[in-house]
Amino acid sequence: MILASPDQRYALALEPENESYSKWWRISCAGDDENWYAQFGGNTPVEILAGFTDALLSPAPDTTPDV
Repeated sequence: MILASPDQRYALALEPENESYSKWWRISCAGDDENWYAQFGGNTPVEILAGFTDALLSPAPDTTPDV
């Protein structure tokens, strides 16, 4: 199963495999200025996947946070 963002920039693919620690989830970005991907296994908590995808939808902060 593959889900894509409306602008086709981001894609989320679910490809279950026999091993629970092999890659099941692949999240990728294919844009003009960036190309990357992240893979997660079958035992990855859904909260981690949700947090990762939510962070992609959040706008970039106007300022950098103080460390």
